[in-house]
Amino acid sequence: MSETPPDMRNVVDSNRSLLKKIELAIPGFRGYRKKEDLRIADNLLRLYLADRLAHAAEVVGEAKRALSKRLELDLVKSVGDVEESINVLDKRLRHAEQGYSGLTPDYRVGEAELNMLYSYDNQMLLQIHEIEKATRSLQSRPSEGADEELARDMDNILGWTKQLSSVLDNRRNALIATVGVRK
Repeated sequence: MSETPPDMRNVVDSNRSLLKKIELAIPGFRGYRKKEDLRIADNLLRLYLADRLAHAAEVVGEAKRALSKRLELDLVKSVGDVEESINVLDKRLRHAEQGYSGLTPDYRVGEAELNMLYSYDNQMLLQIHEIEKATRSLQSRPSEGADEELARDMDNILGWTKQLSSVLDNRRNALIATVGVRK
């Protein structure tokens, strides 16, 4: 599941219905349709990323349960912290700001801002790939021993989740800053 997704903007463009293609030709609707399609593409990418995180959290949860059964309680907390951190990011991604501004908004979110949001979401792919790689190693790890390796993997995953959280914070702050400037 570590493949790179296609550019969702192209996917949305290629899957437009006839009605949406007609909207592109009508003055006044063209800009609205293009921005709405960018919002859809951004949402599709965020959901794709969130699904990958949800899967990683499931793998970490399985590892936590296995550690609990073996009574390796010193590692259970560390693994539980990682699972919680991934779950929080999953929810933040699923519910991140979409840059929606409606037909008669008090503030406008244009194509440039929507493309900026998409690029922030795209930045998260690398960290999510690293998280998946580390969680896959949990699945292949022998059931006994390798505690130091597990602790190192958990520290690495926590580092990547902090980086992801920072990208989400920067994404939100960038949107707030641009919305405050344009009207």
